[in-house]
Amino acid sequence: MNKEIVAQLLQATLSSDHTRVQAESQVQLLTREKGFSSILLEIFGDQSIDKSIRNLSIVLFKNIITNNWRRKLFEHFQLIYICRDNILFSEEEREDYRNRVLLLLNNPNETCKNGVDILAGVIGTMARVDFPSNWPNLLSNLLELFEKSSSEQIKIVSLKTIKFVVKELASRRFVIDRTFFSQFSNTIFNYFIQIWRNGIKRLIELMIEGGDLAQHESFFILVYYVSKILRRIVEYGYTDYQNSPEICQYFSDIFTGLPEILKLRTRVTNPKILELVDKFIYINQKVSINSYINSNSNNNNNNNNNNNNNNNNNNNNNNNNNNNSNNSNSNSNSNSNSSNNNNNNNNNNNNNNNNNNNNSNSNNNSNSSGKDYQSVMTQSLNFLKQVIDCSSYQGDYLDSETDEKQSISNLAIKSGAKINGNGSIQIAQQTIKQFFNKELLSELLKALVSHYLIINREEVERWEDSPEEYIQELQVNDSVYELKPSAYNLFILLMRHFHQDSVSIVVSMLEFVTSPSFNTELTSEKICLKEACYMTIGLGYHDLMDIVNFSQVFISIFVPELHSADERFKIIKRRILWLVSYWVGKIPDQYKESVVKLLLEFLKNSDIVIALTALDALKAYIDDFNFDHHSYQPYLKETLESVIGLFSRSTNETTKSNLLSALASIFVKFNECIKPFSTVILQLFQHLWNGGKEQPIVKSAVLRSFAFFLQALNSDPADFYSLLFPIIEFSISQEDEKVYLLEDGLELWYRTMVLVPTLSQPQQQPLVQMFKHWFTIIAQSLENSEICFKILDTYLLLGQIDFLKIYGAELSSTLYDIIGDLGEEYTELIVKAIMRIIQVVPNPQDSITLLIEQCLFKILSLIISRKETNTLVLIEYFSIFSRIMTMNPLSFFQLFDRYPLELLDKDGEYYDPSNFNNDNNDDDDDDDDDQSKIKEMPQNKSQLLQQFFEIYFDKIDSTSSSDQRKLIAIGLSNLLAIPREEVYPQIGEIITNVVGIRADISDITHDDIYCNDGNEVSGVQIQSDHIFQVDPLTTVDLSTYLYQKIQECSNLFGTENFQKAIVNVHPSILSLAIPSKN
Repeated sequence: MNKEIVAQLLQATLSSDHTRVQAESQVQLLTREKGFSSILLEIFGDQSIDKSIRNLSIVLFKNIITNNWRRKLFEHFQLIYICRDNILFSEEEREDYRNRVLLLLNNPNETCKNGVDILAGVIGTMARVDFPSNWPNLLSNLLELFEKSSSEQIKIVSLKTIKFVVKELASRRFVIDRTFFSQFSNTIFNYFIQIWRNGIKRLIELMIEGGDLAQHESFFILVYYVSKILRRIVEYGYTDYQNSPEICQYFSDIFTGLPEILKLRTRVTNPKILELVDKFIYINQKVSINSYINSNSNNNNNNNNNNNNNNNNNNNNNNNNNNNSNNSNSNSNSNSNSSNNNNNNNNNNNNNNNNNNNNSNSNNNSNSSGKDYQSVMTQSLNFLKQVIDCSSYQGDYLDSETDEKQSISNLAIKSGAKINGNGSIQIAQQTIKQFFNKELLSELLKALVSHYLIINREEVERWEDSPEEYIQELQVNDSVYELKPSAYNLFILLMRHFHQDSVSIVVSMLEFVTSPSFNTELTSEKICLKEACYMTIGLGYHDLMDIVNFSQVFISIFVPELHSADERFKIIKRRILWLVSYWVGKIPDQYKESVVKLLLEFLKNSDIVIALTALDALKAYIDDFNFDHHSYQPYLKETLESVIGLFSRSTNETTKSNLLSALASIFVKFNECIKPFSTVILQLFQHLWNGGKEQPIVKSAVLRSFAFFLQALNSDPADFYSLLFPIIEFSISQEDEKVYLLEDGLELWYRTMVLVPTLSQPQQQPLVQMFKHWFTIIAQSLENSEICFKILDTYLLLGQIDFLKIYGAELSSTLYDIIGDLGEEYTELIVKAIMRIIQVVPNPQDSITLLIEQCLFKILSLIISRKETNTLVLIEYFSIFSRIMTMNPLSFFQLFDRYPLELLDKDGEYYDPSNFNNDNNDDDDDDDDDQSKIKEMPQNKSQLLQQFFEIYFDKIDSTSSSDQRKLIAIGLSNLLAIPREEVYPQIGEIITNVVGIRADISDITHDDIYCNDGNEVSGVQIQSDHIFQVDPLTTVDLSTYLYQKIQECSNLFGTENFQKAIVNVHPSILSLAIPSKN
């Protein structure tokens, strides 16, 4: 294997003929061979070889290094971590590779730039493992390349490499690595900060000079990568920003420089340079934002905030620069750098006069720069949000349980009233409140409305070309990366934190766009502005609810505009319908009928965007807490017809899913009233399901909507079996579909089972056969265990013995496998299933009941061996035995008689921690205490029962459920009348416990309510009610039951023996055991 052969092989992998697949397989095998990576480096360094082959060689080299360079850590049997070199690289080879990759960087004639960038990343990967211990000279070599090379390309590559190294080192998480990185950060920061300061100064000078900036492209790239390095260092290497004067000064320099660059960017005409300028602004914003997130320091929050506030809005730059000024004052209160901050303040104020002159140019440039500039603006808005809504500024007023925040304006008033209100938090509150005065809020809110919330040309084009996709975009709320959602959220926060001023500003904007003077000659621009102002009523509806008379505005202004014939008014119509969704609760009763008619009218609008918005408004109207379905009844038929009609107009899967969601809301509100439309709805479901060929999102929505449909009907779903059974089977049995259909399919399965009358009829046999999938679902994951066990309960209630004859053995095996491996949440589900089996097949000798005997043996083993120590789990396990004692106490003893003692380690011991609460903390007594807790396993059935009762009685006081406590009382009372010698020693303990339990048992209620609406009752509910009615929990009166069993016990063992058994029982307890004559 040599360089030429490998190069030919790599060339073959790039071909399009039949040799490619074979070559790729050979290369894949070679990546596991020693020496192959060395040849790849040779190929990459040979500039006579084709560039595509060289690129491929460095990509393969990167993959090999990524997968194999890191030493594998494994745990030695003595719990000492030791290192084992990967077999691909010896220490000598590692050293050789470290030298060679650095040499490859230092090539000013290198034309394979993409490959060099990949190589820089490879060096970072290697440095994560080797630096500094095995590669101490890495940083000095890279810095030497940067300093001494005459090639701009090598300088840029060295900075890229340092960036990758810093990134990889920052990702190390061991404490020793974090400590090293903190020290390393200080060194790198001190080196690059002056380069950055000189760079930003030079950048501003170049932008002022103008001219051909393209000749300085390398410089713009260099200063950009220096910023990226500093960002990683500051974000991950520092945690205590406010106590670091260097970092605070760095932030102040950012606050000073970025507003100047933003002002000057309008002079940049070269697209590539403009992109680099925007990237430089963006990365320096990230320094502030991410440092702000990682630090809870008030000083840093204030400082960072106002920088981005400065950049927030080129159309509002005048105010933003004042923001920076105020921020600097806040910083000076927290640090000793007051002189720097004040200088920063002055510098920013000097810029105020010029910013507004650049508004229009700024907008043009934002378009030419594209996504990079939008990212800058988005980050600016996000930073404003973070500062306004910062938890650190809440001080003692933040509710730690709910994280509910008070408005900054209120906090500032409270802190201003305090005598000692001069702490850093109070200063921050006061500073923010003073900065966001009414004048600034007015400019800021108006700028948000007129530049960010307003609909633009691109959105109108998307509305026309792809209306369904457009309306989905409106529902995206990615405020981190998207400009308009970020503006939405900032607007809402400003309304909440500066309520009084913001409300008056929004009201004035609304009055302005609804005034006769504004509406005299409505241009398209005015209509767009009007729509944006209307949006503010929805975004701030919570704050405006008591201020704006929505019903008056709706009737006098909105209704006429809804009926406008002007085609341009479609954006106004959609916005008004959107507002109804927010203000539905403020519609007076006398206008509700008119509103419903309007919404139904627009449901049929030819513009599907308007129709779907009307549907959202109608859904909000129906979902409203005060909705009266009786008064809406006359419109139900038209509503269903209109909604179903929208399906024929829709081609988008998400739209269909939303339409089904709207139908589900109607089903829930109208219940049995939808029965006359069942046939049409079933046909719709069949069409949308399309034999399982539709997209996943549609199929999932059909399953959910169908479940709500059955729940609303609350009757036998026999008419829908033809569709129900296939789609349930499909959703729970298709492996590739389970990711998105299983949960909804299980819910529909459960809703079906709740409503079917029986499982004994031929038409229900598909449901019986369907249960085979239950075992597969449980075996694969317990994620859906709750709904799965609810389904199991319905089968046990409906099928009972017949069902268990088919699935009893597999069910018992499944339960056995998961017992003991789960927490209390899942244990409760398993216990409930076992207890239901005992209820539906009460005969202990029945072969069906014997199926669960192995499960009971496993539970008993966990109890006796003390392998299960969770008290809540033990209480659940004991409730099973309480149920057996209650239903048939003789079978309780028979269970112990059949228990194979070999399941326990008879020669073993267990550690009994039952006396922990009584232990002293004296060290001298520890050994004796430990020895006293070591007990032997039971050697015979008598000892087995004795140990069981010890643990059983010990956990009674920890049992809080009334059902479980009554089961214990009835079960123990039943044991008194059983002629077993094991009972006699427990008589006194039984009486004492039952008397204690009986005093605090509340009324037993029927929890298994499956169908309690309407006139029809399902088979599941009938069986559940019957079991409850005959259950000893319901029929037994404990006030007399214990005394009755005491009398039986006395007769059974004889009066004399009985008296001996209760000799240690307190007389007061015995007196309480006797029922009152009243």
